[in-house]
Amino acid sequence: MKKQLSLALALLLLGGCAAPASSAGASSAAGMEREEIDRWPDNAYTERLPEPEEGTPDYVIEGDGTYAVFWKDITREQGEAYLEALEEDGFYQAAGESGDESAGFLLQKEGTSVAVSFCEGVLGLSISITE
Repeated sequence: MKKQLSLALALLLLGGCAAPASSAGASSAAGMEREEIDRWPDNAYTERLPEPEEGTPDYVIEGDGTYAVFWKDITREQGEAYLEALEEDGFYQAAGESGDESAGFLLQKEGTSVAVSFCEGVLGLSISITE
């Protein structure tokens, strides 16, 4: 579990707020394949979270019990609003840190952990099912 969360946070911090790879199918920092998307994915991971209301779907990375979704064209304020939406949905913050440039939080709810990172332009969500 701890290894999955460390991987999820690293993936979000490296992949979420860094410059995006230039082509679909490019390998992520963790050696997993990325897949471009044009809508909120429908699967066992994403059904546990509300869909972001702002921004544009960008890509997903799946592997090792974690599913990461990245949204682009989103402001930091919209990322903060999504964090609030998660809390309104029953998630609670287990850890987090916010700086001038970016923020990252770990939230949990009933068998689901989600690492959330946002900076200007990008929202990253790394979802793990823990039950």
